[in-house]
Amino acid sequence: MKFTRQVLFALTVCITLLNATTSFAVTLLFTSNIPDIFQSDNEANIANLAGYIDSVRNTSKEDVIFIHGGDSLFPNALSVYDKGAHMIDILNVMETDVFMVNQREFAKGLDSLSLRTGEANFPMVLSNIKDLRTMRQVEGTYPYFIFETQEMSLGVLMMMAPTVNYRYLRGTAFVRDPFEEMRKLSAKLRQEGVDKIIVVTEADVIMEYPVSDMTMVDLVLTTHEGKDEVDFSMTPLYAKGGGNDAEVIEIHLDKNKSLSTADIVNYSMVPESHKVRMVVNGYINRLSVVLEQKVGTISTPMHSIKRFVRTEESALANLFADSIRAFRKTDFAVINSGSIRGNKEYEKGTVLIRKDIFKELPFGGRVNVVNITPAELKQVMEHSLSDVENVSGRFLQISGFEVLYDLNKPVGARVLSITQKGHPLEKDSYTLATDDFIKNGGDKYDVFKSKPVISYAVEDPYVWSAVVTFIEEKKTVSPKIDGRLKNINLGTVQ
Repeated sequence: MKFTRQVLFALTVCITLLNATTSFAVTLLFTSNIPDIFQSDNEANIANLAGYIDSVRNTSKEDVIFIHGGDSLFPNALSVYDKGAHMIDILNVMETDVFMVNQREFAKGLDSLSLRTGEANFPMVLSNIKDLRTMRQVEGTYPYFIFETQEMSLGVLMMMAPTVNYRYLRGTAFVRDPFEEMRKLSAKLRQEGVDKIIVVTEADVIMEYPVSDMTMVDLVLTTHEGKDEVDFSMTPLYAKGGGNDAEVIEIHLDKNKSLSTADIVNYSMVPESHKVRMVVNGYINRLSVVLEQKVGTISTPMHSIKRFVRTEESALANLFADSIRAFRKTDFAVINSGSIRGNKEYEKGTVLIRKDIFKELPFGGRVNVVNITPAELKQVMEHSLSDVENVSGRFLQISGFEVLYDLNKPVGARVLSITQKGHPLEKDSYTLATDDFIKNGGDKYDVFKSKPVISYAVEDPYVWSAVVTFIEEKKTVSPKIDGRLKNINLGTVQ
């Protein structure tokens, strides 16, 4: 491991004072869910994070390990083009010590991830998933990794929930039970003489297995997008962190568990790492000509705030669904709300540029068209409404038809009616446009998996490309909520 020395910024004075009388063995820095390098000028960005990591490395008397919790190769505007290669490049320059493979790293499948591991100068850890084709470790990843510091050895594990199979991998992986695999690998690491074991995991695992049950490890780090949290009053020690919120968790570990401490540090005022800023600018500048191109004007306000887009009809999502339906001239269209990522508000009169569309639709899925019966469409919409209470990305935004539903009804019986322009569906089959994620069974939309994709003379476009084309042709669009998704019990979902 390489360590350098520099001046620590005032933000860490509190940590220095806290630890003035205690000699710790190692410092861990942890974050996750930071895929977007296109931050606004007034927002902290990955170059600020890199600057803070450098400052700790350059002033700490302890060994410093930067653990990246993953969920960062996707989704962002650049990933549409390079499948996350630019983020590996940036993390290499940051001298990342270990990267934990999380759910979104699989957005383009197992083989795409393996390509990224070949470009990384750091280990990429994935502990409980096997490639179903070989029943072996996903090529290029490690089941665990051991750090030998001056005073102790640390083993790191990454445990993922089986939900990755229906969200991204569509049944191409074998996911071992995360709790049992944690128990097995922890025992192996103890036998190898590891002093402390760190497991990184995600919210889906924590929902099923309480942290208090994970006594076979010393520290649990959970990845998420939101406010960072630490709890060192429990066993095992626990922290969760991630997101573009200018926060990083700093943990000081000692062989004596009772001496370990943790802090949440805001790095927004830390000067950027020059070397990381240069790399980021290089990528942004290469695409700036394309990204800054004007697409069209909106004559009505719209937004992509996550908690609304995933629970109710959205003007912006209506625009997207209308776009893919218009591109292929289908009867219907559906788009999963989880693919919409901007979390932004747009005022009336905003001139949209391509970067806006790329940031809203960063996964880069392609438009697929299938035939669907009224009964199948009802099944699809029941699934769409089955987890609204948890703000699930499976919630569909629609075009070409209307759904009346009641969220007070049991799951599977929430759809009250499906109509087209107010009339019952009378045809035996309809054409429906969606993206290839849904078509291939993502988010457990199994009804689509066996359906053949209708072929066209022109290659299936990316969803964002269909949206750009739609807006460019119209020059001015007026996204609005028009009652296509109507919950008869408004206020059920907060």
